[in-house]
Amino acid sequence: MNGRALGLGTTATCRVPYPELLNTLVRALLRAGFETERAARCAQLFAESSRDGVYSHGLNRFPLFLSMTRSGVIDIRAEPRLVSSSGPLERWDGGMGPGNLNAYHYMDRALKLADLHGIGCVALANTNHWMRGGTYGWRPPMLASSESAGRTLVRISLHGARKSHGSGTIPW
Repeated sequence: MNGRALGLGTTATCRVPYPELLNTLVRALLRAGFETERAARCAQLFAESSRDGVYSHGLNRFPLFLSMTRSGVIDIRAEPRLVSSSGPLERWDGGMGPGNLNAYHYMDRALKLADLHGIGCVALANTNHWMRGGTYGWRPPMLASSESAGRTLVRISLHGARKSHGSGTIPW
């Protein structure tokens, strides 16, 4: 973590254990009015980005995120709605909800469509920044290797996630 993010100047560096960071972010989101489950997932997505070294889309963006929730730019209670659907293609309105929660949900929705139709594509409008694209891009190969032996190749191309993996070959 960069010391500047904590108001300590440019030379200070802090190391915080991941569980402590995660719990701190959850508490901040609960104080901001998030429901428990949404606070936990949202905090996890921020904390994992920093833990994984993607500092541009992790903890450093959290203060701005909280500010945007307080000002009403981000609607923490937004319920997304389906705009249109045609087989494997869907369009959704995110209701200006938290971008990382919307993106997480809609990647899962695209996977469900793919299970039904062989391909799934979800377009999402009216959301805020969904942070690190790699978070969502890694979900299909992880789920494919753990849930469905029938999926042999998942190809994803998102900001921060340009990887292709056959089922069960994800390098960790």
